[in-house]
Amino acid sequence: PIVPQVTGTVKTVEVVPNQLVKKGDVLFTLENHQQKIALAKADAALVEAKSGALQKNETLHAAIAKVNKAKANKDRSKTTYERYRDGHIKGGINSPFSEQQVNTKKKLYEADIAALEAAQADERRTRLVTESTILGENTQVAQLKAARDKVKLDLDRTFVRAPSDGFPTLEAIRPGIRAANLP
Repeated sequence: PIVPQVTGTVKTVEVVPNQLVKKGDVLFTLENHQQKIALAKADAALVEAKSGALQKNETLHAAIAKVNKAKANKDRSKTTYERYRDGHIKGGINSPFSEQQVNTKKKLYEADIAALEAAQADERRTRLVTESTILGENTQVAQLKAARDKVKLDLDRTFVRAPSDGFPTLEAIRPGIRAANLP
């Protein structure tokens, strides 16, 4: 007997007893509305994941830009702090900068160091998410492609085909009958 690889209700029977069928000819079809809906959902999820992967890439570019900005801020505040500190030390009692001003510039410099570290951590986190790949492809996209391929296979399996050339001798299947795969 020919047994489908998926379970479903027989929709059409394409063969006539004692007439030649070629390998790959459709013998009967199963209702496949659920598989078509599942395929549409899988395609939509895949498109969404691809869009998400592009957005993650843009997020990575933004994170890199934030690191560059934080580096520039740190460098600027370091230069300012060192200028105030050196001016205060060299000027002694006649310094143009008070100790409070020097301490304020030092705190701003330390805050910019912390901001740079935070931006670098954010970039690393974003890079991990963005560059997570399977065979050069975003992991979520790869997983959804595999799921879509499984759904396509299930849809294709609703078309039960002849495994070889031959003559069907007994046709016991009719539209409306439930056909089940064997475990």
